[in-house]
Order: sequence, then C-alpha cells, then structure tokens
Amino acid sequence: MKMNAKTFGIMGIIALGTMSLAPSLASAGWKELITQQYQELTAPTQASGKVVLCFASEKKSMKDYLPVELKKQYKDLEVVMRFGGSGELVQEIKDGNPNKCDLISPASRLSSIGAPGYTPTAKSIGATPIVIAMQLDAYNELTKVLGHPVGFADLGEISGKVWKQFAPSAGKRGIIKIGFTQPKFSNSGLVGVLTYLHEATGKYEPMTAEDIDENAAKIKDLWTNVNHTETSTGTLGDKFASAAGTLTAIVTYESELPKIFSGMASKGGVKVIYPDPGIMNDHPIWVVEGSQNKMATDAVMAYLLSKDGQNQMARYTHLRPINPKATLEFPPEMADSIIWDVGPVDVPTDPKVLNNLREYTAN
Repeated sequence: MKMNAKTFGIMGIIALGTMSLAPSLASAGWKELITQQYQELTAPTQASGKVVLCFASEKKSMKDYLPVELKKQYKDLEVVMRFGGSGELVQEIKDGNPNKCDLISPASRLSSIGAPGYTPTAKSIGATPIVIAMQLDAYNELTKVLGHPVGFADLGEISGKVWKQFAPSAGKRGIIKIGFTQPKFSNSGLVGVLTYLHEATGKYEPMTAEDIDENAAKIKDLWTNVNHTETSTGTLGDKFASAAGTLTAIVTYESELPKIFSGMASKGGVKVIYPDPGIMNDHPIWVVEGSQNKMATDAVMAYLLSKDGQNQMARYTHLRPINPKATLEFPPEMADSIIWDVGPVDVPTDPKVLNNLREYTAN
C-alpha cells in the first residue's frame, strides 16, 4: 500500500499496528496492541539528579533536543546521553553496566534478547523498517540482468561479483559492493541477514534456530562476499553517500534515508528497496536493573512517549512515531520512495537464533 510519503499519520499508524511488537501480545487484537504501544505515561511532577540514557546510535540526534526539553520541565535534572551499536550497548549491560546506564534503548527486540531487565512487553519509542539503499544506475543495470527488480533475496547472487562479468553492459569497473554492519555490534547487520533469509527461503513466519542452522552455508556465503567492516549504521550510511564512496548499496534503516538521499543527489540518486516480508525495528526501551533514580527514568519515559516528545523524535531521527497524535515528515524528494505498509514479520524470541546468526557472521 503506497501512501502519502510526506506525512506519517493515522493510516501509517494502523499499518504499523498490525505487527506483534511484543511476542506475548501476538494473539491480541489490533486495538489492544495499539493501546499498549501508544499509551502515554503520566509525567512525575518532580525529578532531579542524574539520569544516563544509553541509546542506539540511530537516535544520536536526540542529544540536540532531549536534555534541553527535559531541563525545561525539571531544572534539577541532569540528562547524560551515550550512543553506540545495539549489540555493543546490550553487551555492556551484560558485562556489569560500566557506564551506569539508567535507561537503554537498542534498535530492536532482536538485539535485546537476553539483556538484563528486558522483557517482551517493554515499550517502544519509535520504529523503522530495514531497507536496501542502492545507487540508482546500479539498480537499473542489475534489474536488467536479473530479469526482475533487485531484492534482498538477490544479495547472495550479486554481492562480490565483477561488474564486467556479471553486467558487462553497465560499463562499470570493479566489483558489486554491498555493505552491512557487523551483527556483533550493530542491529541493522543482524536484521539485514535475517531479512535476506526470509526472502531467500520464502518464509513469512519468524525464523527458528533450526532455520538458521539449515541455512548456515547460505549465510556464510553471503557474508564472505559482502563488506561488513562498519559497526555503526550511521557510519555505514555516511560512507555510502560520501563523494569517495565505492559501495554499490547498503543495508540500512528507513530512518537513515534523508541524509543518504541528500548525499547521493550529486551521485545520480538512490533506489530504496523494501523487503517482503519486512522487519520493523521498534526501538524498545526499559529501565536497567540497578537504576536508582525512578523519578528521573519515569520523567524521561513520559516525555519520549508524549505527543511533543514523539514529534521531536520524528523530526530529528525520522523514526516512525508510536504515539498516534504525532506525525513523521520525509523530504518531498522521497515521496515516491517510502512504503508505509511493510508487511512486517515477527522477530524471533529464541536466544539461539541471535547466537546462531552472530556465529555464522563472525568473520
């Protein structure tokens, strides 16, 4: 379903509400699921002291407004923000929380599996689907050779191929370079591999540990031929869109597209490829075990889920808001590239799936 890509309003929210963000609610109706996910919290009247927020790097631009907005409401509250790859943040919590995080928000529930304090009913603060961003001319040439539009399932076939041999009419030199982030540290690489498997196997149900094991050779073959040196989705996007960039395409988030479109404008443009089925990265948030400042964490959570907090988040990060009163606007030049209803599939809840994916992408 194509929709007005400039504004993410109530129809986009209905589309987002069709997925089971919390596995324990998989059997709940749409209305019940939406009610839980979009429920605003009551903000405390007072909050003070220091609160440390450890967020996935895709939310880095929150530093430009969140501490200031909270300071307006709570003059004695000090907000410290730390950013990193989702896998990196979760591992630090497992290792004893050396950075004294009070609230943690990775990019998805998949990266959150097994993290201390995480439960499947953790609230989400925003969502973004995984996509491929590909040089437009490369997309057109590869589509001709493949005989169908390039998709996630084709990544295993095209990655690492020599242009002159695979698509001689393209007139390109070198190899077809597809960029992923490293799944040990970053959620987009992890979800990108999982999405590749969904399309390559035609499976529309959550992957099991057995599914991952059965397709180990397919995963390893893909991983041998893609570029996977980056540990941050944002850094990967910057590398792709830079003047000196040599990547043909990257697996990234929809929320990263505005800066990619801007950077690629002088390089012939970019094609956005949405998978089928899609995986929605819904940025769960929870209080880290051992946090001692409940009033502060309540204040942060309440603001993040409020209409103002959600509008600010959408404006700065381009995450799809969870609160139905908030809206997301993309630049006009992206209007024909955004697909709101991504047909999401539930992410696995079995820790073995996470461990197996990381094992087969370790090198």
